[in-house]
This record gives sequence, C-alpha cells and structure tokens, in this order.
Amino acid sequence: MVEKKEIRFYAISNITQATIKDALYAVKGNNENSFKLYITDLGGNLIPLFTGTSSSSGITNLTSTDSSILITGSTVKDLKISSTLQDLINSALQSGDFVSTLLNDVGYLTLSDLSTLENPFINKYLIKQSAETIPSYTPIAIYNNLAYKLDASNPLHQFAFVGFSVNGVVTGQECKIQQIGELELIGWGLTPNTQYLAGTLGAMVTNNTIPNNFTKVIGYATTTNTLEIIKDYTSVN
Repeated sequence: MVEKKEIRFYAISNITQATIKDALYAVKGNNENSFKLYITDLGGNLIPLFTGTSSSSGITNLTSTDSSILITGSTVKDLKISSTLQDLINSALQSGDFVSTLLNDVGYLTLSDLSTLENPFINKYLIKQSAETIPSYTPIAIYNNLAYKLDASNPLHQFAFVGFSVNGVVTGQECKIQQIGELELIGWGLTPNTQYLAGTLGAMVTNNTIPNNFTKVIGYATTTNTLEIIKDYTSVN
C-alpha cells in the first residue's frame, strides 16, 4: 500500500521566502507574468520543477545544494558553474590549450616526467645464475634454471631462448637478461632490416647452414646498432 503524505503548497513572491521543508512553492514576482515551481526536500533544499514558460514542463532546472552548479534548459541543457568552482578547476590546470599535467596526492606529474618512469612492459630483466661464462649481448637459453649461451646445435636449447644478456658474467654470477624490446650496442655491426637466427655457442647468424642445427629467429635488426628481440617465433629443426 502506497503511503500518502500531505504536502503544503505556498504561493510566494520571492524565493527567499521558501523556508519550510518538504513543501511546494509557486514563485511569482510582483511584475512577472509567469511563475516558477519549486519543491523543498526534507533538508530544506530547493529543487526547481517548472520554469513557468509555455514550452517547458517537468524538471528543467537543477541546482546543487551549494549553488555552485546550475543546469538549465528543457531540450538543450546548459551547465553553469560558479566563479568559485571555476577558480578551483583552473587552479588544478596549467596554462595552455591542453591539459599538460595531472594532479595527484603527491603533486604534479608532467609529460617530461614520463621519460624517467620505468615502463612495466619494456626492458624488464630476468635474473638467472650463470652456468658458464657469458659475454654481454649474448642470446640466452635457460635450462635447469641456469643461464647458458644459446646454442642451435643443442636440442635442449631449442625451446629455451629467453632473451639477451645485458651484463658479462662468469660461472655462478647473476646474469641479467632482457626479454623484450630493443637492444642497442654501438659498433654491433648488424645488417638493418635483417632477421637474426640462433647460431652456436651464443653466436647469431642470418642463415642456418648447418643441417643438424635447429632454426630459430631471435631478433630483427632495425639499425646497425639495434636489435628488436623476437621470442615468440616457432623453432624448427
């Protein structure tokens, strides 16, 4: 059963006279030809219901309780904000036509800061104990949780390629392995726009000329000094 409640109705000439909670107000100034209809909630907040124009009906105006935001219009809505709220928004933005900074709990983060942040998906290193002496910038295979120079003549390495060493190590030391992204070594002498395959004992070749070696693409040279690591290429005998 729907509970019925009596709502008091008042005709007033000024909105400041709407001081009673949970009531309906028709506001018409002494020199006005139309009226505006408001209702107050249990907190005494005014909610506009009708602007009084012939083309409008229903709730056409909405005002926040602190009057900082006003929405008007029946078909096309206009959003108006107070000067205080406008100043608050402007204080969080830097000058210019674009939002160039974001304000978080600890301060501003600018575009120049982004270059110093570590990308969680690029240049992440895998650390494994070395089973042998491994120079830097050497393709690495992991077997028995140890790092080895990738060797296309070793069947155990066929599906064990994980990336390239970025530090030179001897047996027992920790080998830092870059798994994705680009490697750069000045003077590397690569052939641009060429794919590189696993060779023997950590070498890289552009063609597999040894019949018993498996064939696996491990990188693609973008310049003479840079190599894009390729891990997800199927190895074939």
